[in-house]
Amino acid sequence: MNRPVLWRVATMPGDPARPNEDFAGVLGNCAILLDGSGAPGDLPTGCVHGVPWFVRQLGARCLAQMAAGELNEPLDGILATAIAEADALHRDTCDLQSPGTPSSVLVMARIGPETLDWLVLGDVALVVEDTSGGIEVITDQRMDARPHGSPMSAPSSPGATGRADTRSPAPTPARPPKR
Repeated sequence: MNRPVLWRVATMPGDPARPNEDFAGVLGNCAILLDGSGAPGDLPTGCVHGVPWFVRQLGARCLAQMAAGELNEPLDGILATAIAEADALHRDTCDLQSPGTPSSVLVMARIGPETLDWLVLGDVALVVEDTSGGIEVITDQRMDARPHGSPMSAPSSPGATGRADTRSPAPTPARPPKR
């Protein structure tokens, strides 16, 4: 791809009195945004490290693996590897089965020579502007199917994952990434 790419990510703490529980990063042709969450208030989390630590560990690993990996490596596979690595860092000190253990929603995107790959999990969105100024918003459609305010259970489907052909003026979903 010979066109310049402009990445924009935004994050801010949900509560100005608490540390930011988000992670945003860009490295070359890859970008990631995680919106961390844990147990509300002073409820036990099972983790001595906290949500900010968890999202930094997971986000940094995902970003590094996306940038260093093969373009056909599925983003959900990169995420699974990064989760296993982050879990290993605190498995001996934390209760990873606790309902309040840190977690995160995320959006990952990677641009190849002719494709844009994405993975969107939870209540985040990827906004893509094509060369003609058209906008496409990519979301996790599972969020629309659940009753308002209900917690998300373990996903039975991978959220929004896909690949678009960037050779056309308007990148539209073309085919799923190779597995």
